[in-house]
Amino acid sequence: GVSKWAVGEFDLPEAEVTDYIDVLYGLKDIKPEMPLTYKKAKRLKDVGWVAMHSDLIDQDRISMYFKSSPFGSFNHSHADQNTFVLRAFGERLAIDSGYYAYGTDWENKYVRQTFAHNGITINGGKGQTINSITAKGKIEEFITHPDFDMVKGDATEAYSGNLKNAERYILYIRPDTFIVIDDLEATNDDGAKYEFWLNGMKDSIKVYDNGTGARLQQGAAVLDAKVQYPEKVTYKYSNIFSGADL
Repeated sequence: GVSKWAVGEFDLPEAEVTDYIDVLYGLKDIKPEMPLTYKKAKRLKDVGWVAMHSDLIDQDRISMYFKSSPFGSFNHSHADQNTFVLRAFGERLAIDSGYYAYGTDWENKYVRQTFAHNGITINGGKGQTINSITAKGKIEEFITHPDFDMVKGDATEAYSGNLKNAERYILYIRPDTFIVIDDLEATNDDGAKYEFWLNGMKDSIKVYDNGTGARLQQGAAVLDAKVQYPEKVTYKYSNIFSGADL
């Protein structure tokens, strides 16, 4: 019922969607139903994704999608455990960067890499292992409530021994506040330098003068990203789209 409602509400290709529903479920005569009683967040346990929304009915909803998957970075999966994307008001704000280019040198050196996603790297960009079924993540905790959601992902295994601990907590306070906490521990006794990556559409990012945050804007949608801790951080910004040679 919700699928049929969405066809009319969001101008989806009716023939494709209804044919799919009819074949898969045999629900040809079902009536459209608005998702008024549905929870606004859902954990997709088997694939390791959590979807969190401000609203399911409003087309201008705010949505965050968080990934920590047991399928590693193998085949069509990338080295992006404990990363997220964020959309608002029909615009892409925090994005997975790059284009689909399966099997190319550029895909392996850029698109699959952790820094092309909104995640954590160490010591100058070293991220999770690519093309590995064992570079896994795991969603360890998830709760949802009408006013807030919380998810915890563990991506330690994806760093293949380069981090002793790599956990990320995201607290979503509806409708428009996300708090991201990274609990990190280096394998090396001397510690490590950590990089927090935030990717946006070209020319959408403006770094604040104090270097502790950035503003991402696409159309009427704005993401105000601020680093709360540590107090002193350095940043690097680029609006040049890299090739395989980076």
